[in-house]
Amino acid sequence: MKKASDLPGEFEIEFVKLKDGHYDFQNEAKLSFFEYFENPDVKGAQVDVSLGLDKNVHMMQVIIQVKGTVDVTCDRCLELIARPVQSQYRIVYHFQGDVNHQADEEQLEVEYVELAHNATSFNVARQVYETILLCIPMIRNCDDMEIKPCNSQMLEKLNTLQAGEEAQADPRWDKLKELFKK
Repeated sequence: MKKASDLPGEFEIEFVKLKDGHYDFQNEAKLSFFEYFENPDVKGAQVDVSLGLDKNVHMMQVIIQVKGTVDVTCDRCLELIARPVQSQYRIVYHFQGDVNHQADEEQLEVEYVELAHNATSFNVARQVYETILLCIPMIRNCDDMEIKPCNSQMLEKLNTLQAGEEAQADPRWDKLKELFKK
């Protein structure tokens, strides 16, 4: 993982220049954002990122909202498929020793980050990256998509290989297979 000082600058928020109140920031996460984090799985991206910042004297709350698409490789046929991403994440930044947070139901879904008293900014790039990644399913295929962009040549080859494996079954396993049929 990259050091905090090396994170993309477009997600750096200099809160020291802001008065108390609410602020909205808009940004995009494209392929270069994922390349920065050295993620080989993402082949393309068009994700809108909205950051809502509520600032007061002792703490700041950031709501990250992501919505868009991320192009990944299909696990079955290796064709690129666009997976929709949409999520929200909440972070509370507070200065060391200023906030005493007690566990309640609402706070269980919140990340708390302590800032040094001399801090002037923070970067939310890592949290944006992780929020988007959590939207991408572990099994990436087009089963739930209306239009299936499957590579028919690859699927034919897989079916041929699978049929060949069944024909060359090891006879030693036949007795065990009979047990499963019962």
